[in-house]
Amino acid sequence: MTDTVKKYAPANFIVGYRISQEAIHGRNVGYTWHEAVQLVDRITKLYHLDYVHLSMLQYDAKPGDNLLMDIDGAAARKYCDSKKPFATLFKPYLNGAKEIVVGSVVDRHSAEVASKLADIVAVGRENLIDPLFAEKLINNKDWQIVSAVSPAQVAKTHLTPGLIDTFSSVNTVMPLPGAATLRRLHNGFGGWAEMKYGHNPEMKN
Repeated sequence: MTDTVKKYAPANFIVGYRISQEAIHGRNVGYTWHEAVQLVDRITKLYHLDYVHLSMLQYDAKPGDNLLMDIDGAAARKYCDSKKPFATLFKPYLNGAKEIVVGSVVDRHSAEVASKLADIVAVGRENLIDPLFAEKLINNKDWQIVSAVSPAQVAKTHLTPGLIDTFSSVNTVMPLPGAATLRRLHNGFGGWAEMKYGHNPEMKN
């Protein structure tokens, strides 16, 4: 990909890499953050990357936070092996690439704290609630920030039916504040447990 960018893209075209810092789902372990930093170190030495984006639900997440399917807590006890946030742990391995953090940036305080951890702060769920979030912060209009979804707000922001279903589901893994108010708009698709697939004779049961 980087070779293609060098050949065809304009000089200011940026290339980055987004990574989940750890893939631990209960007793099913894909990789730990120790292995993830080795990968980041390797690829940022081999290729010129403008940024590395850490995929997180919380901008200051630490090893072992938000482990999925860790019913008995065994994974948390084993893999919570540092009190430092991922943003700090990954920084020595970026080799010149900028670091992006994301997750639960919902107001000026969280944005400012996150900006001290990394070079760039991304905003996801809050932008779905209020697309003017960053603009309001820049213009010191914090009191105008909408911090919860509602039927009126999703109509105003033109949130798609698919996103409304995703976040109004009782099974969503990334709930939005105020999502319960959207339940009457829910059409039965969006949560993982609600997904239905058409019959395909070539698919295995």
